Amino acid sequence: MQKWFNNLSNSQSIPVTIILILVGVYFFYLRNTDQIGFGYFIGIGIVIETMILNYKKYFGVDNNKDGDEEE
Repeated sequence: MQKWFNNLSNSQSIPVTIILILVGVYFFYLRNTDQIGFGYFIGIGIVIETMILNYKKYFGVDNNKDGDEEE
């Protein structure tokens, strides 16, 4: 999923991020109101995974910037 997410443009990654966060919060809400029997860790996991994907995309280390490019 990381390669797919990294290939998205900024205008595409913003809605995907918002949708994933809303899905994670919704799972957490459904579990908190006892409408489903699972959801705490799934909801938190989706939100944390979204944050990790965004961090790696925008703040992660790019290996091609150290000057070790192959010719």
